[in-house]
Amino acid sequence: MASKPRRVPEGVLRPASPFFRLLVDENGLTDALFDFVTRQVWQTDQSMMAHRFQLLEGFDMSGRLSRIRVPTLILAGDKDVLVTSRTLTELSEGIGNAELQRLPRCGHLAFVTKPALVADKVRDFLSDR
Repeated sequence: MASKPRRVPEGVLRPASPFFRLLVDENGLTDALFDFVTRQVWQTDQSMMAHRFQLLEGFDMSGRLSRIRVPTLILAGDKDVLVTSRTLTELSEGIGNAELQRLPRCGHLAFVTKPALVADKVRDFLSDR
């Protein structure tokens, strides 16, 4: 049985700010967008989030990366605290035709906080092909 989304207790969004600000860039997130992202995280069952992180820790596709034969763009925010530089290096080196680009002043949610930048990077990558 699915659990009901939890309501975010009043006043909890701002104290959580330091943690969630690690996920995003410092300047590209409006208060409304920040509150939306925070609310979504709080409404997700936290035991499910912990389970997902455990699954990711044990998920190893390194042996299959070389099978990717198409040009691949890997975008990562330079302030992303969820994906390590080591992981990005292993990913980009494991895919033969990969290009890794770090997005300045972006966190893990760059596609939300800087959609124009992400779109520009993808457009440039595709136009070079």
